[in-house]
Amino acid sequence: MKLERVFCIVLLRISSLHADFISGKIFPGQFEYPELSGMMNPREAIRICEGDLECAGFTYLGSPDLDTSRKIAFFRFVRMVSKGFFEDVDWTTYMVNRDFAKYVNQLPMGEGNNFTEITRTKFSFDQELERECASRGCAGVAVNGHGVLRVYHQIDLRTLEPTKEWSTLFNLLGDSDHVRGMDIANSIDYCCPMIRDFPQMDRRRVQPWEIHDQLQRASCHMSEEEFTEKFIRTSTPVIFPDCNYDWLKDFDLSPTATTLMFHDNRTTPKMDFWLQPLPGFTHVRTPNSGRDNDHLIMEALDGGWLRCFNRMRKNPNCQKRGSNCSLFEHFPKPNPIPKDLFVKSNFDNDLDWVIISMESTGSHPHNDPDLTGAWNYLINGYKWWVMFPAGFDAKAVHCDPKCSPDLGGEDETFRWYHHVLPQLKKTPIYGEYAKEFVQGPGDSLYLPHGMGHAILNIRDNVAVTENFLFVDALPELMSKIALNEIDMFRPKWEEMGFRKLYYQHASKSDREAMRAHYDFALEVIDENPQICQDAERNRKEKWFQIFGNETQPVMVNY
Repeated sequence: MKLERVFCIVLLRISSLHADFISGKIFPGQFEYPELSGMMNPREAIRICEGDLECAGFTYLGSPDLDTSRKIAFFRFVRMVSKGFFEDVDWTTYMVNRDFAKYVNQLPMGEGNNFTEITRTKFSFDQELERECASRGCAGVAVNGHGVLRVYHQIDLRTLEPTKEWSTLFNLLGDSDHVRGMDIANSIDYCCPMIRDFPQMDRRRVQPWEIHDQLQRASCHMSEEEFTEKFIRTSTPVIFPDCNYDWLKDFDLSPTATTLMFHDNRTTPKMDFWLQPLPGFTHVRTPNSGRDNDHLIMEALDGGWLRCFNRMRKNPNCQKRGSNCSLFEHFPKPNPIPKDLFVKSNFDNDLDWVIISMESTGSHPHNDPDLTGAWNYLINGYKWWVMFPAGFDAKAVHCDPKCSPDLGGEDETFRWYHHVLPQLKKTPIYGEYAKEFVQGPGDSLYLPHGMGHAILNIRDNVAVTENFLFVDALPELMSKIALNEIDMFRPKWEEMGFRKLYYQHASKSDREAMRAHYDFALEVIDENPQICQDAERNRKEKWFQIFGNETQPVMVNY
């Protein structure tokens, strides 16, 4: 595949975008229509939205290929479409071909609705009401069978109630300030109180069986091909409770014993060195960024607030100490999980860890780096997971540091779980709701790429995890290449490693999807040339945060 370099030059290309498609995304949690949302191709989504008079449009992660299945999120009102930003290059939005939504036998009632009532003779419901509303710049208009007309200056879509007498037209082109509804950005309180300020009920020890487990389980005894079709291509997280790791029973892998394996500061030589993370192209920091200080880690273990990530495959700390490094260095992935496409294409990947966690510690909402998904095997203990739909930036729901006192400690995740999460459970995000589940001893988890998540450790535990590039991320990889996002951090990989990935490890259908998405990304950049400038500025800022004034990244041989 020959790649065209963009470098912020507007290319003369004929757009293949469907006439009603827009490049960019609708913000999640605002006027969503989750009853329609799901896995389908855009052609079917158009049919559904145009046929449902309450639908305003939909958005999805992917190119405007009409026949490729996507996870599509529908909306009742589109406040705005985020476009022209490099973060939105992979998204497509569709808007219906009408100016009004029609709610038959429904009427907005209660607070939040401001209207003027008029009594008139009967008239055509659709056309005359639309003209009446448009002439007044209204948010909506409702009429009953007795000639009573309500012109809404402000309307709250959450208050629509069934009624046999009334029907309502909602202005899809109206002023967004006159429309209210579920809005994840404004309806949730992100001011996370201190633990001492929570009710006693919230501060007690969480029991695994109290959590509403919403994650699918499947047998570990399936082929990589079957797993890819069922779970990877559909972006479906799953737990395998029956993968065979019985050989681990011969080792003491309690949190204390595992910590001593990597960090026993009573041994010689004393260890205190910087880990050497490989540069990625999406994140400034990973758990490999930081100082590996044995004394502080042992202090955290004794204090009961330890949460540390230890390199699994190549760990110089473990090797210098003379511990049994091979136990984890050659730790096998769960059988159904395909091999890492990054490793297959000579893109060195150091995202592999043995994680030791104490009870009540955790990971704040985040997305994993470099378009990777992950597998996670829990050796002992319990983890309480929350997952968000793919494409959602989990940082958007962090505790607000401006009004959340003393953030940054190991109790931050606990505070988020008990304050923000209960509110998020009621909010649809791209047609889905945040999923909760418990991972217990012996459970192997598959986490799809792009799926933000948070973890609260509800018992002391030890886990093994590794991030892989899977086939479902290949189209998005193409937009990173179109924007020249990778070459700065991994020189020459696009020339050598990518070719190996494309020709040797991508199927025919994957290559077709990659080419289509690459062309789509170029078209979006053609329409919005400032995207290149924004992406370049972001790369330079990221470079400085990672390397400072250094001019050369870590070199990798291909």
